[in-house]
Amino acid sequence: MTGKKLFLFFLITVCMLSYAYAEENAAFVIGGRPVSFTEAHIYIINAEKEYESVAKYYEDYLGVDYWSLTFANGMTVSQMIKSDVFDQIKSMNAFYLMALENGMQLTKDEILSCKADAQSAYQSLSVTSAEKIDLNDLAAVFEKQLLAGRMYSVCLLSADIDEEAVRAAVDPDNYISYDVEYLFRSFDDFDESGRAVQMTDEKLSEIKQALIQSKSRSSLASVPSLFPALDLLYGTTSLISGDKTVDQTLLAAAQALKIGETSEIVNTDFGLFLIRLHDNQSPAAYEQAIEEALYEAREAAFTTEKESIIKNYEYEINISFWDTLAPGACE
Repeated sequence: MTGKKLFLFFLITVCMLSYAYAEENAAFVIGGRPVSFTEAHIYIINAEKEYESVAKYYEDYLGVDYWSLTFANGMTVSQMIKSDVFDQIKSMNAFYLMALENGMQLTKDEILSCKADAQSAYQSLSVTSAEKIDLNDLAAVFEKQLLAGRMYSVCLLSADIDEEAVRAAVDPDNYISYDVEYLFRSFDDFDESGRAVQMTDEKLSEIKQALIQSKSRSSLASVPSLFPALDLLYGTTSLISGDKTVDQTLLAAAQALKIGETSEIVNTDFGLFLIRLHDNQSPAAYEQAIEEALYEAREAAFTTEKESIIKNYEYEINISFWDTLAPGACE
């Protein structure tokens, strides 16, 4: 048996733990270990935050309760999200238990860091949400997540992929990074009351003249302060060659520049730009694309083993507690 197969066999074997019933003081029992009420609550609270803006849009603009919308399978949005939350909790606890079985431990510094993260997360909660959370249990959740993530990373590294093929599939021409500083002025204008008004031809001419004068400056950063009435915006950014979400006129202007050169005024749908190219040799975007491609390939290769591992952890739900939780109704 190869080392990889032996490793995966061991992972699956250690998952076959004794079955246990959920106690009244736990939300679940997974793999023979209790899952705290705090852990269940914090996952529900985080799910609510993730969908908060969408739910608000449905309520404010459509007059619809987003959480009660029903899918074709008869489940509401709230029920579907709750089901996803349970899957997340099962998965995290499965890899956490695997980490323990493999002898993984956190350092003292990591434990202290988890406590600090828990304190920060607790302080960001609303009063109503905080009442459901025990701070010590929350710190334990952060510790579990850290160990579970570490175990999951080990599993991914054991996944069998053709790394050379994955790398070859990432075209470096799509990840050339054009690092620029820029001056920008939108076509929007406002009166003294803050109401949107059409920009006058005279104002537009002043803006263009200011941008043209700025081309010869050693740095563009000081330009907005020289023309306070024009509301010019200074910034830096990286334009990636294959990024279709970037204004293609702006990208083309960057591609036409040599390092140190400044463009002419670039007219885009968003407004006027003046850009100066600082670097087009950085490999960071390409290297990140490679890492993302390798990660996705490993995840795809590990899917079957992952599902098998999680299924081998028996669990029991504290129904009297779990049934009371409903995303969108926790506040």
